[in-house]
This record gives sequence, structure tokens and C-alpha cells, in this order.
Amino acid sequence: MVMEKKAYTREDIIQTLRELDAESGKPVGKRALTQKGISQYWIRKLITEGLTELKDQLRLKISPQERPLLDDELFEEIDKVVSKFKSIPTWVQLRRETRITAKVFIRRFGKKGIREVFGHYRKWLEKNKPNSKNIKLVDAYLEDQSKIKTNEPQLSRGKASATTMPNGRSSPEDNMEHL
Repeated sequence: MVMEKKAYTREDIIQTLRELDAESGKPVGKRALTQKGISQYWIRKLITEGLTELKDQLRLKISPQERPLLDDELFEEIDKVVSKFKSIPTWVQLRRETRITAKVFIRRFGKKGIREVFGHYRKWLEKNKPNSKNIKLVDAYLEDQSKIKTNEPQLSRGKASATTMPNGRSSPEDNMEHL
């Protein structure tokens, strides 16, 4: 006997969320919905704004992890890590120490990566903690990053010896430039 899968509606999910929220003393999420038989497929398809946003709209309980941090809170988190390491952390270190993904920082402070994030952090320090020792760390980091970025094109167009392979031939990339 083959079980027929139910096609859920947005209203089904909302009703189930409300019931689960009323029954539970803590916030409910995708796991609770899947335990009620609503697959991830239907949640993604019907709740396009995201489950957290929907729960917020419905005034249901939201876990602390779901609550978006304010810019100042994110910069405070960065500041704690920079102060702890006394240097600019890598994405891995920042993630491990703050429990916040790089995606959050990039979405909020720039699509160009960690350098842009720390540029915004530098401005925040100047405004909120003008006497912070971390300003010098960020300045040195940003200066080093700008040197690296400035030197990248020069390296790729440098002498053939810089890209010569062990057999004495130019790398395939060099040959492509001449085509």
C-alpha cells in the first residue's frame, strides 16, 4: 500500500505553527513542523519570507538565535574577538568566537568580504570607541590588505620567472594571455 503525500498550504503551516507555539513553552521551528508531517520542501516553498520572519509576523515565540542582532551588537562581537586575539581574526576564528556566520557580517557590512567588514568596523570604532587600541590593529590590517590588493595585478603580469613551471615552461595561464 502506497501512502499518499499531502499537499500543504501556507494556511496549514500557519495553523500548525500556532498550535505548536501554544502547546510549547519554548519557540518552535522546522523540526517541530517536520515532526507534524510537514516536510522542508513545503516550508521552503510556502514560507518564502523565512520561518523566523513568519513567526515574528504572527507574534509567536522566537529563540534568541533567531533574533537579528543590531549593527552595534555585531560590532561589539567583533570588538570582543579583536580584543581577545589582539589581532584581526580570520572568518573561522570570528565564527568560532561569536557563533555568527560570515554570511551575517557580509550581508550587513559589505559583499566584498572580510576587508570591507573591517572597514565598517573601523568607522564604528572611531564613532563609538575613539580611544580603542583596536583602531591601530584595524588600520594596520587594512593597510596590509590594500598593499596585497595593489600588488595582485603586478604579480600576474610579472616576469616569466614568477610563473615558470619546474620544467622551464610558462604556465598555461601565461600562454592564455598571448592568445
